[in-house]
Amino acid sequence: MPPYTNHNSMSVHYKFVLDKRRKRSDCIYPLKLRIYSESGNKEKGLNIYLLERDWDDLGQRILPTDPNFKTNNYKFTLTKNKIERKVLLTEEEDEEIAPEAIISSITKRQAPKSKITVRSFSNNLIADMVRANKAGNSMAYKDAINSIIKYTGNDRLMFEDITYKLLHSEHCIHKERCFGSKHK
Repeated sequence: MPPYTNHNSMSVHYKFVLDKRRKRSDCIYPLKLRIYSESGNKEKGLNIYLLERDWDDLGQRILPTDPNFKTNNYKFTLTKNKIERKVLLTEEEDEEIAPEAIISSITKRQAPKSKITVRSFSNNLIADMVRANKAGNSMAYKDAINSIIKYTGNDRLMFEDITYKLLHSEHCIHKERCFGSKHK
């Protein structure tokens, strides 16, 4: 039985440890989740690195003396909450929890959303408008999209590439082209 068990859930115990076997050249250690169970022990690195003096082993917390306290504590708290949520939900179902289930609850990543270009999105929107007999709106959208794509020179423009700065500079150039330089 580990000396400072953080949680006991149907024969599964876990705690967070500084892995002092893995000291880096800058004297920091990786923080790891260690899970103890009847089926064996598991460890998972948390991608958090601390000086020994910045970790409270007994209290299972990162100390404010850590130079990256806000970031590291946020990551640590998020991980801890995910684990506690998984354990509580499993207990509520009156099921046994496997160490792998705990680890997967903190490493699960959402599948990346499919990236759709501005052109593709707008073509679908314009087609919907034409079907809804909103030809005027569809032409305005088409002109606006064509303008921004022509300005950027990127037909595969993604939504995250559109910034205020980009829109403002395109707007100024468009104004100058239409109204002359006095309307900037």
